[in-house]
Amino acid sequence: MCTGSGTTYSTTYTVQSGDNGVFGFTVDASDIAGNNAVQVTSTTNSTSVTADNVDPSFSAVTVASNNNNTALAKESGVITLSLTANEDIQTPTVILSVGGSSKTHSGVSGSGSSYSTTYTVQSGDSGVVSFTVDASDNAGNTGLQVASTTNASSVTVDTTLPTFSTVDISSNNATSTLAKHGDVVTLNLTASETVNQPYVVFKSGGASTSNSPTYSGSGTQWAAAYTVNTLT
Repeated sequence: MCTGSGTTYSTTYTVQSGDNGVFGFTVDASDIAGNNAVQVTSTTNSTSVTADNVDPSFSAVTVASNNNNTALAKESGVITLSLTANEDIQTPTVILSVGGSSKTHSGVSGSGSSYSTTYTVQSGDSGVVSFTVDASDNAGNTGLQVASTTNASSVTVDTTLPTFSTVDISSNNATSTLAKHGDVVTLNLTASETVNQPYVVFKSGGASTSNSPTYSGSGTQWAAAYTVNTLT
């Protein structure tokens, strides 16, 4: 139904659930003398309106660090949360935490359907990275809050330096505090947490030994063994 008079008229429509897509229209009119106007199906100023009743969602949500192992992060490491929506959205709101403690990220950057934010790990940070993402599309539809990745990716932050609770050295000589040519000297190590294979340099009389040690162990328990030679 149109309202107005003379040369100026208008009509309105209240968008209904399920309406989606560009609105089209036809306008038919005649003047007072009965002359029929050519049917109108487009605007004179290129304006248009698109109905959007679909809530936005994310097709890809990933988190990774710049560590060699992207699922782990240490102090000064950079963690990146990447987001890809199923349509163009307004800049989403991201809250990021490490070990349950809220952190200040770099701010959300991007446009259209692709956005990201980063966080640089600080001293004392520890635990799993968690986040929430809230977003709305350009029509104002609000999507469900996102709090998990789409590819099972995760990042655990560890800024605690490993220490050794046990460090002992002995030889297989009858007197374990002495070693002669051919004897094996073993350094046993117990770390405070799981560590990669340690690097051990044996010294004799203050000088580095000529043979490389052999390593055994895993996790928190490691041993380095050195066979004494006449050049030691």
